[in-house]
Amino acid sequence: MPTPTVYRTALRGLERLHEGKVRDIYALDGATMLIVTTDRLSAFDVVLPDPIPDKGRVLNSISNFWFARTQHLVPNHLSGRELSSVIADADERALLEGRAVIVRRLRALPIEAVVRGYLIGSGWKDYRASGAVCGASPPSFDKQFVRDYLETLDWNKQPPGPRLPPELIARTSEKYREALARLTG
Repeated sequence: MPTPTVYRTALRGLERLHEGKVRDIYALDGATMLIVTTDRLSAFDVVLPDPIPDKGRVLNSISNFWFARTQHLVPNHLSGRELSSVIADADERALLEGRAVIVRRLRALPIEAVVRGYLIGSGWKDYRASGAVCGASPPSFDKQFVRDYLETLDWNKQPPGPRLPPELIARTSEKYREALARLTG
């Protein structure tokens, strides 16, 4: 049974602190927050109008996988509390299941990193000379697939973003699920 897509949340009884490109953040109390990973997709810093099914669940699963794998090395913000301890409404809980975490309020480190692998040898030499490796682009398991499509359009990369064809949405959702399977086994 397919899960519903979540583009934007409006949780009853909770104060929304922030709506980002992908995540909605709610205050729970002075010490904790609820972070919801939606199915919104941004490209070129523009949130596109079409959600990508399962994207939020996949990103949340990948994050939780790495938090669990590294918790013995560095503490993280996960509280360990269950969603049912803060969301009483069964319909809201069902919508958030697998895409929301309860976290401790901490001071954020203002850094972002994109990991795309590494280049050595002739691949590095090609990249430095031409900006390409072995000629267009390695296989992508994220939104690069959508960026490549958007580059073919006559769009100025300003809001509003263009609608995505259904087959592109479906393929992008598949790519996210494949990334989850490859990363987490």
